[in-house]
Amino acid sequence: MNRLAGLLVCAILVILGVPCRAADPAPFEKETVYTDAYGTVKQFYRATVADADLGMPLWTDGQPLQQGVFRLRNRKDRDVLRYAFARFTTAKPVEEVAAFYLNALGKDARRDTDKETGNLTIYCGEQANFRLVTLARADGATRLTLEHVERFPTPPRVYDEREQQVARVVEEITRGYQAARHVAYTMEQRIETTPATEQPAPALIWQLDFRRPKTLAVTVSAEGTVGLQIGTQGDTLTVTRQGAAPDTRGIGEAITSDTVPEIQSDPVARLLLGDTLISDEIDYLGLQPVGSLPLSQQVEVILTFPEDLAVLHLTIDRQRGVVLRAETVVKQEDRETRVIRTYNNTVLEPAPVAVTKPATPAVTAPVTPTKPPAPTRAVTIP
Repeated sequence: MNRLAGLLVCAILVILGVPCRAADPAPFEKETVYTDAYGTVKQFYRATVADADLGMPLWTDGQPLQQGVFRLRNRKDRDVLRYAFARFTTAKPVEEVAAFYLNALGKDARRDTDKETGNLTIYCGEQANFRLVTLARADGATRLTLEHVERFPTPPRVYDEREQQVARVVEEITRGYQAARHVAYTMEQRIETTPATEQPAPALIWQLDFRRPKTLAVTVSAEGTVGLQIGTQGDTLTVTRQGAAPDTRGIGEAITSDTVPEIQSDPVARLLLGDTLISDEIDYLGLQPVGSLPLSQQVEVILTFPEDLAVLHLTIDRQRGVVLRAETVVKQEDRETRVIRTYNNTVLEPAPVAVTKPATPAVTAPVTPTKPPAPTRAVTIP
């Protein structure tokens, strides 16, 4: 089975959430490493299959067609799943083969029949491991496929020292945006593709002004023409697109990214509206100084999102507490797209700090000194 087929099977099984175990009964013969901008995936393969791989007996009265065992290790260098399969043809009737595997899989085995094709499936297992037998009639013979899918438990995400540093920088910049009473900036957005397109997308200019808790003004223009306007008035927000009727929404107590999904693509807008950038879906967290400046002034944070085939680069001025540049790189089958956002004239006005006056000490009445009592003399009674 080629690389695409192997990875496709593994990806489908991960999505299905089928469980797995940690040990393997025999060493693998082949290791394939796939490395790209998002990290490294390792796929192990063995072309021979035993009963222990399948968790059930191999079929012996027939012609073997194809078999193998795959094991996948993800970009965090964690074992994800193990998949063993074997395909045969036999002259034995479907019902005889089905009876054999119903007995082999034990009392927990279940049987289903596809109403359209007439194919039989016998299966068992849910949490620990999953075993499946598929039986089909073809050209007067019985075709059977034996499969065993095992999923490894996922340990909790533990950040190493470098990743903890990245998380601290992102938390630091997030806290600055979310604590500000007034946030405003001009953002220029450009899109570059490799290979280049015949008609590149025009640059967009974003003007954003946000005052907590629920005052927002956004305009997005291209080549001098405004294509999107977002504005609040009282408890309502109006979104106007060129050539479309205005869309009016209620705001509630405060503006959130759910209220204004139109600006969710901008990572800075997500920060100021309370969203987070770091989650368990991120494979790689990187941090490096920009140019020759010390770490305290400018750094570049790199976050990878393998499910979206995207990498986010944030250039951060830590002294000012603002994002200067964001570049999102998205890989597709035939091209690479880079969305480059440059932030200018950023205003980050902190919320006013309440000043409390020191409490005035209470005035107490003067204490009049009292005359100490006369000493007493002990009297001895004869």
